[in-house]
Amino acid sequence: MPRPSRQANRRTQPRRQPGTLRGTGFCLALLAIGTPAAQAQEPLLAEEFQSRAEHWSWQPLANPAIPTTSNQPWVRDAIDALVLARLEQHDLSPAKPAKPETWLRRVWFDVVGLPPDPDAVRAFLADSSDTARQRVVDELLASPHYGERWGRHWLDLVRYAESLGHEYDFPIPNAWRYRDYV
Repeated sequence: MPRPSRQANRRTQPRRQPGTLRGTGFCLALLAIGTPAAQAQEPLLAEEFQSRAEHWSWQPLANPAIPTTSNQPWVRDAIDALVLARLEQHDLSPAKPAKPETWLRRVWFDVVGLPPDPDAVRAFLADSSDTARQRVVDELLASPHYGERWGRHWLDLVRYAESLGHEYDFPIPNAWRYRDYV
């Protein structure tokens, strides 16, 4: 059966009368006029809009004023000053600085998820320069172990497994493709 042409379809559709509202135009007209229900909720919507507009994420970027604190020797940069000011608001004091071995162990676990090897500990303790900590962090971020840690994290989030792990265990074909992608 042949399909009707577009011209035939156009001829069979009723012509619009000038000045009538249909479809989208009708909806737009209702929105412009406002329905009684919408008019009753208008103050609530305005309040909601205003409260959302005042959310911190919509505010323009600005440099906050750096507060003065009582423990100035502890402050090394602007972030320290902000943290210390908040601690002082709650009558708290900062913890003592970690020993170099403890700091190194924490950084290794945080960045790559593994303890430092003995050679890394010896090298860090032998380095007395001011940039020793920065150098350790840069090396860890450049390490492939950093990517492996985040890969494990993402695989855990999607509950990756190569089998279902139930009593009726069967392998999931091609699951390794996703693992290798991550």
